[in-house]
Amino acid sequence: MNDIEKDYYELMYALIVLLELKSKNVGVTDTPFWTANFTIPGHESFDRDGNPKLTSLMLTSVISRSHVMNRPYNNAGHVFLDWPSITKNNFTFVSSTQFTMSRSLYSAEVLKQPLDEVFVMGYVRNSSMGSVSHFYTAGKTIEEPLWTQLNQLVYIDRETRKPTALPDWYKNKYKDKGCMEKPVFFNPLDRPSPTYKQSVVVQWSDTDNFKHTICQLRTLDHQCHSPRYHAARHIFKHCNTF
Repeated sequence: MNDIEKDYYELMYALIVLLELKSKNVGVTDTPFWTANFTIPGHESFDRDGNPKLTSLMLTSVISRSHVMNRPYNNAGHVFLDWPSITKNNFTFVSSTQFTMSRSLYSAEVLKQPLDEVFVMGYVRNSSMGSVSHFYTAGKTIEEPLWTQLNQLVYIDRETRKPTALPDWYKNKYKDKGCMEKPVFFNPLDRPSPTYKQSVVVQWSDTDNFKHTICQLRTLDHQCHSPRYHAARHIFKHCNTF
């Protein structure tokens, strides 16, 4: 195990332990939508101006969602959205994600730790589903969220690596309990003219759980080779959700 691998394993463990210790009062309701409410520690990384880094927004969103979707929220052993039941023998693949940040997120007068999260089921279709996560300054969920993440994913067969239908019992249970009427479709970007070529050596950190190369903005590339990025990828591999 090299130094980078040691770093992300240690950081992964520390973040999960911190979330286990500090996440509080996980409340779940199915009215009007399947929703989980809970408190998390907050951001783990800020820039020199005291603003949460983009990678921190992503990591906070991933870890908190993974936590509540993979651990029981009550003594009966129930897990939000029955996630372990449907990911035990199948993968999920993120088709798209969208972050919407408020101006308050970048205000020095607004506290960023701890945070209240409202995690809502968005929709369930035949082989895809979506969710929406809202993040607030703790105790201020009636105000505008600091940021919101829309996450849309596809259910994948482990053997064929192709989309497959969600179980009928799952669709029947959740299909009418989402806050979205339909998925959000993102139009592809227009190819600019002229274009240029740049040769890139694909690193391990540039691949996903299926060993596919991840397309990313090269301006963010230096951030995506940090231990924090590796920790987020490690969570994806072990929790089957990103």
